[in-house]
Amino acid sequence: MWYRRALAVALIPAAFVLPTVVLLGRGLLFRDSGWDFVVYLVVAPILAVALGIIAALVRWRGSVRRTRAVSMLDALVLSIWYAAIVLHAAMPDPVLANVFAAVGLVAGVVAFWTSITQLVTETRRRMREVIDTFEAQTYQRDGYDPRRGPGPVIRLDPPEQRRPE
Repeated sequence: MWYRRALAVALIPAAFVLPTVVLLGRGLLFRDSGWDFVVYLVVAPILAVALGIIAALVRWRGSVRRTRAVSMLDALVLSIWYAAIVLHAAMPDPVLANVFAAVGLVAGVVAFWTSITQLVTETRRRMREVIDTFEAQTYQRDGYDPRRGPGPVIRLDPPEQRRPE
């Protein structure tokens, strides 16, 4: 549980720290040409935005706010993603760095879709609870619950029409 809580706390700082690590590691230390730094000047903000979007999607869930911990699935996917980013930045071998970049890209896409799925599922469940509570209060007030069978029937007969004589 401590690890999941630590990841929940680290979501926002990671959006700033990890792109900086990539920019310094790959852009300055392990560059092959001067253009590498320019490429990472473009990649780092894109990575920061992606990390920020995932952090927002995770933090929007009520369970994360309530428990102050990410889910087990989030912990797994975010750990793989963060590790791939750091290993990409720290790897002096360009081939292995590219492998970790590909793993990081896939992990980022998986993190996005798992976050969306969990957010939609949890929101749907919470809305269902709210609607059920509202309906139960309404049924209790009115004394009629349509889930228990047909309720009172109100019949309105049309007025009788007079025929012209």
